[in-house]
Amino acid sequence: MSVTSDQASLIVGKETIKDGDFQFSIETVNGVGMFPFPSTIGSPQRYADIITDVINFESRHDDVILATYPKCVQLYGTWFDYERDMTKGKSENKNILTVHFENLKMDPVTEVRRIADFLEVDISDEVVNEISAKCKFQTLKKANDDLKKPPEELLKNFLSLSKILPNIKVPAIYRKGEVGDWKNHFTVAQNERFDAWFSEEMMTIDQKVISEIMKKP
Repeated sequence: MSVTSDQASLIVGKETIKDGDFQFSIETVNGVGMFPFPSTIGSPQRYADIITDVINFESRHDDVILATYPKCVQLYGTWFDYERDMTKGKSENKNILTVHFENLKMDPVTEVRRIADFLEVDISDEVVNEISAKCKFQTLKKANDDLKKPPEELLKNFLSLSKILPNIKVPAIYRKGEVGDWKNHFTVAQNERFDAWFSEEMMTIDQKVISEIMKKP
C-alpha cells in the first residue's frame, strides 16, 4: 500500500524484528518503524497521509509555521542535516527565525521579546514577563501532568508490550528539562569522539550551540 502524489510517494508496510526467540512485528512508513505513533496519530496509513500533506503544503504570505527537529532520523536525516537546511534557508529567506531550548532556558525574557519582534507583535514588557513565567519548562510540565493523560490506545499497547519487555515505559513529552545532562551519560572517550565529529559537521552550519549553562555563584 502506498500514498502517492506529484511530489510524494510513501510506502506503508510491515517489518518483523527477530532476536533469538523474541519476535516483534512493527508497521512502517518508507521502512521506518511507526511505533508508538499509530497509537497517537492513527494507522501508519494515516501517518503517511499526514507526511504527504506536509510535503504538498502551500503557505499563505501571512502564515506562521512552527517546525522542530524530529527525532526520527531515518526519515528526516541527522540534526546536522536539519541545521544545515536551516542555515541555507535563513540565508535565502529572512522570514525564518530559529529558537533553541537552551536560550529559552537561559534567558526566557530576551527570547520571548525576540520572537515578538520577529513577528512584529507590539507587546509590553509586562506581557513578555508574564509569557516567560507561564511558559517555563516546569510550569508546562506540571500542567501536562495535571491536565493531560496518554491516549487509551497507547496505554493498551504499552501494557501488552510490557509482558515481553518489562522495562518499557510510556514515552514522556516532558523529561528533565535541563541543559548539559549529556555529562551523566558520556564517557570521556565518547565526549572526545563526539567533539571531533561535532566540529567537523558544524563547519557548514551557522549556529552557536550551548552544551551547558553555568550556574551563577
